[in-house]
Amino acid sequence: MSQFRVSAEHIPTLVTQAVITRAGMEIKLRALPISWKRIKLDDHYFYAPVWPDCIKIIDHLKPKIPAYLVDKFGCENNADWWKVEVARIFKINTFARVDGYIAGQQKRHGWVWFYDAASGLFYRLEGQTGIIMDFDDGDYVPDEVVMG
Repeated sequence: MSQFRVSAEHIPTLVTQAVITRAGMEIKLRALPISWKRIKLDDHYFYAPVWPDCIKIIDHLKPKIPAYLVDKFGCENNADWWKVEVARIFKINTFARVDGYIAGQQKRHGWVWFYDAASGLFYRLEGQTGIIMDFDDGDYVPDEVVMG
């Protein structure tokens, strides 16, 4: 008789989320003090968690962050990983890949933004570490966002 080992991943339950139309999300992004080169919103409706649920999502995925590999799995890939994993596991599409520059550097950089429906604020998530920061600390200069 063979034995099977089944392991089930515990997915945290999210409490509250807001539904925002594509037009509504574009208004929120265009209201930010950013000169956007491109805003790409892939969905018609955006499902945004509230702060405690944002923290649950990040805490759940943080131990699984893929290793940074120069020229193989860099910052842009890492930002895409967060965007896809949050959508796949939690069905939340307001974690976005953002591209731009870090102040004083010529090289482009990719990171993650997420939207807190309770406060109406965007936050920056450094995809390689899972550290949360204000979106507008001045060091990161975004110019492209892909959400949905």
